[in-house]
Amino acid sequence: MKADTISIALCTYNGARFLREQLASYVAQERMPDELVVCDDGSTDDTLAILRQFADSAPFEVRIELNPEKLGVARNFSRAIGLCSGDVIALSDQDDIWFPNKLQVIGDSLAADGAIGMVFSDAVAIGANGRTLNYGLWDAVRFTRGERMSARRGRLVNVLLRHYVVTGATLAFHSAYRELVLPIPSHCLHDAWIGFLVASVSQGRIIDEPLIGYRQHPTQTSGGERILTLFDQMNRARAMMAEDHAATAARFESIRERLAESAYAPSRGTIMRRLDDKILHVRNRERMHRNGSFLLPAVAEELLTGRYHRYSHPWKGPLADLFL
Repeated sequence: MKADTISIALCTYNGARFLREQLASYVAQERMPDELVVCDDGSTDDTLAILRQFADSAPFEVRIELNPEKLGVARNFSRAIGLCSGDVIALSDQDDIWFPNKLQVIGDSLAADGAIGMVFSDAVAIGANGRTLNYGLWDAVRFTRGERMSARRGRLVNVLLRHYVVTGATLAFHSAYRELVLPIPSHCLHDAWIGFLVASVSQGRIIDEPLIGYRQHPTQTSGGERILTLFDQMNRARAMMAEDHAATAARFESIRERLAESAYAPSRGTIMRRLDDKILHVRNRERMHRNGSFLLPAVAEELLTGRYHRYSHPWKGPLADLFL
């Protein structure tokens, strides 16, 4: 069987510090990509110089596109994906390190079964110096053993209705689904958006082995803020949770709208009903944190309907809602 062509969609923005290592890991692949499409979002460091130097010597086609205006992460990936010509599109961040077998494994996994529309893998967390840290990506995003078993049995969508576990830097999908996922709304996480949509209309396969070193950057904590009382801290936490729930609901509402417009919608009635139920659950939780009145009846309703169990967490969810 002829192997599918593979495009890498890379988005850059002031990534000079780690970019050379990422580019070198493309060249070290056992199965070379057929093209690299780069969309730069207005870098002011040496990113473009590094990219152009790489393009001069790369053993595959490199296309560098400069965005005429700053797009942000979601819209930048949307543009890069739209420019890819390969049968398979593998997303890439600018600061990771791909293991040499990454493209070979994802290519073989997608070619194994025509029903598989997307794959994603685990990753090893690495520090700024490239050294391995003591945890993996799936552990960090709480992709549990039970959820992995559900995904292997064809129930990945059930997992994604609870929380997103697909990290874009490990994701690859068939370009046949590009029309479904594009354009990516600016308010959505690109990987959560693509992962759910493609898993809704095809089989999503997990790759248990780590295929990249997923870079973790050091962070700084800004100071100068007054000491908050416990009451202030709880109010802030409630407000943050309300905003998180609002953002999640908006994403799933956009996903539902996209599926309803797509050619795949008629055969996906069950997923549409589950999406309606998920949106109701998240909007209810948003209201709990914006308005504490009627909290106990609202939590009781979500417990009795089983929505905490299906869409968040059977006991952490209600505890967070009650005590924050």
